[in-house]
Amino acid sequence: LTEQNLETFRDLFAETVQAFLPDNDPGTSYLSDGPLDSDEISFELANSIRVSGPWGQGFPEPQFDGTFEIVSYKVVGEKHLKMQLRQASGSREIEAIAFNQLDADWCGSINRVEAVYRLDINEFAGKQRLQLVIESLHPVQEKN
Repeated sequence: LTEQNLETFRDLFAETVQAFLPDNDPGTSYLSDGPLDSDEISFELANSIRVSGPWGQGFPEPQFDGTFEIVSYKVVGEKHLKMQLRQASGSREIEAIAFNQLDADWCGSINRVEAVYRLDINEFAGKQRLQLVIESLHPVQEKN
């Protein structure tokens, strides 16, 4: 590809991608395998998903969605959001991490979020903890 053809290539590439994804912005669309009930968020399911791979392009790892209450949160590593969440329908708290969430200034004023997440097992210092790896996180505005 010569430099003089670069702009034409960019335009044609963008047009071709748009033809395959006419209604979807690949930067903001997420596919979900649906919500999980509180009792389904378990080590057993996380481990089953882990060993069912390999996951990759054309065979994505399952991801789920749901509404959660933010119990607590903190910024770790200067750009990641570590949270304790509780499902809207449950009482159990679950650990969650949202990588690269520098724009999550709204956390202090929002109590509930809609999340798309992967179920994972966090292994640190010889301990295993169940966690949600957040792929997409959006505030839920409370209705008056």
